[in-house]
Amino acid sequence: MGLSGPVLLQTFGDGQIEIGEDSGGSAVVISSRASVIVGRNVNIGGNTRIYDHDFHALDPEQRRLPQDDQASHVRTARISIGDDVFIGANAIILKGVSLGDRSIVAAGAVVFKADYPADSLVAGNPAKVIGGRK
Repeated sequence: MGLSGPVLLQTFGDGQIEIGEDSGGSAVVISSRASVIVGRNVNIGGNTRIYDHDFHALDPEQRRLPQDDQASHVRTARISIGDDVFIGANAIILKGVSLGDRSIVAAGAVVFKADYPADSLVAGNPAKVIGGRK
């Protein structure tokens, strides 16, 4: 598979990460300043990245501030991943995403700012629903 490193779970400030029973992944990075909720029986493919924030302020003036002073300028939005979701290798899931139960995210997809209904097949960059789970 060519895994890039260990599993890394990281929270800042009030961030929280919740992972349901029988869920897991390999070389996954999850970083939260708000909330990342992963349901039950979720398979997360190797090297997947899940970030509920931008890490840095988007305004160049604010990026010049010391790292600790940038925190209040960093955009965040909750991520929710339903039960029985499959996320392919090297996917990136960004702030504000909600994936419905039993959805499938294709390998390499970049998923952001959307609610995807249950049983969706999500693919591409930017990701979009390309079908349903059959």
